[in-house]
Amino acid sequence: MTDLKCQRKRGDDLVSAIHQAVFQELVANGIEGFSFESVAHRAGTGKASIYRRWSTRDELIVDSIRAHTQRIAQSAPPQFESLREELIYMFTSVAGQLNSEFGVVVREIVSEIHRHEGFAELVRDFIVKDRDERISAAINRAVMRGEIEAATLTQAQIELGPALITQRFFIYGSAPDAKFIENIVDDILLPAITRQPVAH
Repeated sequence: MTDLKCQRKRGDDLVSAIHQAVFQELVANGIEGFSFESVAHRAGTGKASIYRRWSTRDELIVDSIRAHTQRIAQSAPPQFESLREELIYMFTSVAGQLNSEFGVVVREIVSEIHRHEGFAELVRDFIVKDRDERISAAINRAVMRGEIEAATLTQAQIELGPALITQRFFIYGSAPDAKFIENIVDDILLPAITRQPVAH
């Protein structure tokens, strides 16, 4: 690798290239085969550029996934006329991400959660928390539209749709198709959200 190649990217462009290279490396070699050298080569930079920003492999991986999920969260979704429409859009987006290289990365991260606290925190406090907040926001918008009555959501109701999607992904190797997502929303999730809570 020449000095000229190492100088091609700077600042945010370099960080973005490194993040993308991390995904490519995880898809190609998994966490066990992951190396700073390979990431640097894929990003067209030198190893020193990576070590100046991230001191460990786990820090680099966690930061790359956070950057990816932040880009998704910051993209402006379309306007929706119904909770059904918004939930189907949201879950279809989740399925699309899981069926991309991001899904391969997620599978690698989840397989190492029990050995890497940083990965556990990433999934629990960043990916899952962001997902739950977006679902809650969608339901709150439906309440404001007068589509459904205000109700107290339970954590089980919030997690129900994503849990079924990720179950299909991990067990069958791919996220569910459009018909399955419609079944989740129409047959399970909407009835669970809109029913009156059972008195205890």
